Amino acid sequence: MNRRLTLTDYLAGLVGQPNLILALGAFLTGLLGNLFADLAGGWSLAGVPGNLIVIGALVGVVILLYLYLKRKVAGLRLQVEEKAPQGKAGLILLLSTFDPRIRNCDAAELKQRTEAVRRAAEWIARCAPGQLTAADFTLLAGTNLEPALFALEWHLAQGMLRDCWTIGSPDEDQEHTGSAWLGVVLQRWFEQAHPEAQGRVTFHPTIAVSPRDYLGLGQAVDRTFERAPYKPEHVICDITGGQKTMSIGAALACIEEGRTMQYMMAGRDWKGEPLKDTRIAPILVDVSPYWLRRTGSAAA
Repeated sequence: MNRRLTLTDYLAGLVGQPNLILALGAFLTGLLGNLFADLAGGWSLAGVPGNLIVIGALVGVVILLYLYLKRKVAGLRLQVEEKAPQGKAGLILLLSTFDPRIRNCDAAELKQRTEAVRRAAEWIARCAPGQLTAADFTLLAGTNLEPALFALEWHLAQGMLRDCWTIGSPDEDQEHTGSAWLGVVLQRWFEQAHPEAQGRVTFHPTIAVSPRDYLGLGQAVDRTFERAPYKPEHVICDITGGQKTMSIGAALACIEEGRTMQYMMAGRDWKGEPLKDTRIAPILVDVSPYWLRRTGSAAA
């Protein structure tokens, strides 16, 4: 990730010590020791030269400082809160390969219904927006694209949503085998359901990244946060539609202070499938740096 160089980073690099507190502490201790030795002049204690005693004292102070700092280790906290995030002006959505999510039918019916849903999505992607009606989007209900629509609607309802960025995978062997093409489908579905949002919410061109390239996806999310016309706390990344590796990349990008993620949560049955007729809502997912004492009490 591209990370801004802070003053602490610069000074740490200048003194050649990644732990700035330890470096400055050692420097100041040494400086005070030299001044003390010069002022005290030549002296000894039990036959031991004063300068040697001062050096030993300085080494002891540096060791104590190191042991104190060693009790702390940098760590990460993954916090999933059972509460909704605040409404955001910018929403980043991860899109995975289209899945009609048709269940509880035999193989023949499954194939027939899956092909019908896919044809509907492909028609929406090819068709001019003015030619589409509400009936064209009916078959999209229940697909894995629906949580992304709900995420858009939730932030729109908060009165905050202004920009949407989508990240998906490129087509490989043939057309519509990836997920980047779904960005257009999602935009047209949202604008058809909420015509009042047209002109208010801007959909940016979908970014295509290989689903296995989690570092590349993390960089894409990072660039989106960097280039967004908002502070990080006014943009959120929705990881509901992403594959596991995509979510890892997004989490790496969201380590930076002020960045958060969300997951669209729905009730599920004993098989782990989303329950029908239940409205899903976002929950906050926060990955933030923190300091954890080795003694353990703060490891929440």
